[in-house]
Amino acid sequence: MMGRIDADFRKRFKEIHKGAADIVAEEARRRAPVRSGRLRKDIRTSGTAKGGVVRVGRKKIPYVGRVVFGDPVTFRDRLMRRAQTRRVGSPFIYDAADAKFREVVDYYDEELEEILDDAIKAATRGR
Repeated sequence: MMGRIDADFRKRFKEIHKGAADIVAEEARRRAPVRSGRLRKDIRTSGTAKGGVVRVGRKKIPYVGRVVFGDPVTFRDRLMRRAQTRRVGSPFIYDAADAKFREVVDYYDEELEEILDDAIKAATRGR
């Protein structure tokens, strides 16, 4: 069915997916840990025909992975053996996605309903 929909509908799907990613990105900006503010400013979104994407970090901000996932920490136990544990990160992106799940689902429901209505109107005009 997607193959039969014209380019205008595909463009609308990209916009819908970007809109859903924007909802999550807004919450992620609110939850992002702040030292200099660079991390919060670098949260960006994009939409494709298949889904929305929230991105964080660039070459200028290489520490994002450690902020989100934590840091490997090496220490010596009481027998002087090296042990490794992970310093806990701040998975603010995932927390934001979880917090806004219902809002994103409702957004998709409204937007896809509108697209289906427009597709039905376009199909009945073509008869």
